[in-house]
Amino acid sequence: PAGSIKAKRDLPPRKTATRRLENLFSQNSRIFAFSFTLAFFVQMDVEETSQKSRCLLGAPLFRLAFQDAVVDDWAFCDAPCHPAEGTRAERIATIGYDAGKENKVKARHIDAGREDAGQDGAGGAETRIPTLLPTLEKAPDASSPCWRALERFRWAEGLAFVSHGARIGVRTTDAALLDCLRDHLPPGARPALTPVVDGLFSLAVVESRSRAHPEPHYFLYQGACRVAHTRQAEEALHALASGLHGQVAGWARERLFVHAGVVGWNGKAILIPGRTFSGKSSLVAALVRAGATYFSDEYAVLDADGSVHPYAKPLSLRDAEGQARGSYPVEALGGQTATGPLPVGMVLAAQYEAGARWRPRPLSPGQAMLILLGNTVQVRTQPQAAMQVLQQAALGAEAFQSKRGEAEQVADWVRKHLRGDEAQKTADGKGG
Repeated sequence: PAGSIKAKRDLPPRKTATRRLENLFSQNSRIFAFSFTLAFFVQMDVEETSQKSRCLLGAPLFRLAFQDAVVDDWAFCDAPCHPAEGTRAERIATIGYDAGKENKVKARHIDAGREDAGQDGAGGAETRIPTLLPTLEKAPDASSPCWRALERFRWAEGLAFVSHGARIGVRTTDAALLDCLRDHLPPGARPALTPVVDGLFSLAVVESRSRAHPEPHYFLYQGACRVAHTRQAEEALHALASGLHGQVAGWARERLFVHAGVVGWNGKAILIPGRTFSGKSSLVAALVRAGATYFSDEYAVLDADGSVHPYAKPLSLRDAEGQARGSYPVEALGGQTATGPLPVGMVLAAQYEAGARWRPRPLSPGQAMLILLGNTVQVRTQPQAAMQVLQQAALGAEAFQSKRGEAEQVADWVRKHLRGDEAQKTADGKGG
């Protein structure tokens, strides 16, 4: 009514509309409230709904939808992990949870004893993670509607593990998925001594009410932030595995994680730094086929001395259009997984570009260190430690940079280059 608007002239127009919307929900006017919400979001300026602020629906509608467990795309709020400051979408979406704040949780070393030789993730028999329903050490704000909605689910089973000092938990509403969850844990994951974790992933399986689409819905949450919604279990598990790798890399307390593919050759590690879609995995696969030992296609895990440890996750290969073809164990390529750390012998900054020719130019150790630093996960949280570790890693390593086309061309160059170095060393030894 017009009178109610005049009585609230002290409030901004959007906040007034939000108050009216909440009043409508308190009166259970569901159909009209939903229509009002759609109209309310349509009138928002497009430029103010940035990528950082991805809330599709207001928190009141989200709370209402979950009262009856309505499962539709509009019923689930895409909660922002890092909402944009000062945007209207942020003011009306009372999610109130920032997943990045979990990085500030002080480390407890109760699980430090689990970080033994088996942590390298070098393949072989993995330790089976027992069933243990995890709980967050620091839960999100209790006023968060997303978190309250998640807590209404009946979580059947869960896993709590430690990897490189990061304590992470996974829970699901479907106990039948537990073995599948174990298959997607990070390499070298060890059982946690307690259910208390720093980071929590929740995989909710909700039956569909649609006769046309009877497949269940899979909702994956990281903390209170939804990261995936699909009707395919394998897609949800793939998103979970990707999230777990990122969490381990971001929260590792004992080693430095660098976005890089890694292989071993003649007792030295070859690092291929680069972000997603830079061609790391395809080049790693080509080097493995050429005889290299597999370390990782995603992260170079460095210790304080600058040596690289295996992080042998399945290789994620893509086709020429960049579409994922699937995950493959290194044995499927005829390769072997590394069993221990190696010093860095070469850094290849080989960015993929269709049709490019591999024309490597040498880099100085300082240039190589800067490239590695730009791909380091913990560079913002541990800048000084990262500089020290990368300096150790790059000091005695060769480094080359060039655009590349086919991965086999680079693998052939690496094989010839390293054989040439070996021949030169042999000749020098005989001459001595």
